[in-house]
Amino acid sequence: MNSASSLPHQAPSFTISSVACTEGCIHVPRSYFNRHGIQIRQKYRVFYRIFRPNSITCSTHPPIVVIHGGLGLPSDYLLPIVDNVDVNVPYRCVIMYDQLGCGRSESPMDLNAYSIDGAVEDLQLLLDKLNLDMFHLYAHSAGTCIAYEYLKKVCGERQSGRDRRRSQHCLSAVFSSGSFHIQMAKDLADNMETEVKRDILLSTSTSCDQLNPSQVAERIRMSCICRTPNLPFQLKAAYSKAGTVWKGLEVIQDYVAECPLEGEEFFPKIMLLRGEFDFISEELVFQGWRNIFCEQEVECVTMKGCSHMPMLEDPAFHGRVINSFYSQNDCKASESGSLSEASKSVGERT
Repeated sequence: MNSASSLPHQAPSFTISSVACTEGCIHVPRSYFNRHGIQIRQKYRVFYRIFRPNSITCSTHPPIVVIHGGLGLPSDYLLPIVDNVDVNVPYRCVIMYDQLGCGRSESPMDLNAYSIDGAVEDLQLLLDKLNLDMFHLYAHSAGTCIAYEYLKKVCGERQSGRDRRRSQHCLSAVFSSGSFHIQMAKDLADNMETEVKRDILLSTSTSCDQLNPSQVAERIRMSCICRTPNLPFQLKAAYSKAGTVWKGLEVIQDYVAECPLEGEEFFPKIMLLRGEFDFISEELVFQGWRNIFCEQEVECVTMKGCSHMPMLEDPAFHGRVINSFYSQNDCKASESGSLSEASKSVGERT
């Protein structure tokens, strides 16, 4: 396990990304029964942004596709990745999108319109829309569930010969501050809230019914979410556009990642990353996911002095850490041809 720390540890400095950016949307299908038992079939818009779009087809430094967390917290808070991931690769393309239900994407008001499986299909539609053959993934918080289910699905299909996208390869993936077991993560978050409330009550003459929710939320943020002196404007922007239906951990509290039944050899190299003071414990981020990826090479990194959002707390060093990891795995892009042939031969033998 590696401990990563910038030397010296510097206060965050933020910029609004001035790199070239194009925007667009995909239309994602949903079929579900509403509370009246009526089947709804409809398509919704999912918004995406491509930073440094001219480099989207670069084969030496393939793009990074970013999956935000929340659930329901749109991609704005992850923007520092764009400005800080290009330390030695100033032309690396970064793709961000707002999942259905938040940000600039459409927001169905029926909870039945949402699911992890649906989010996985949305990701696949985005990759197909952009014609991405090679890419890296960066998934944060609850977004790691979507990333893992996507990888499990496509690698299983590749193993069994059912893969219709043999040229499409995820070269590596960063799982940042994500738990393999959502109920356990939710319990940790609830315990943290209880401890913060207790500390406020003990240090003031406030009674339980007089607790200020904003004060509690700020204490929690400063403790284990984003330990910056002030609320970063990217996070503030994300909060202002957060989802109202598909939100928080409670909507997926039954999710527990399960080991893949097939396709393990096709999984990309994985980095597990968390902040030193993250409310998601080391056991859930490192031990839990390592057990899931038991047959795979996994790198574990702890960001010193950070908590749940290292891309906001120490953006420059966070960028260097993930850029180094992606750069090490860029070389796999040249192997994509042989990988495609391998999956093709598997399909022919099946």
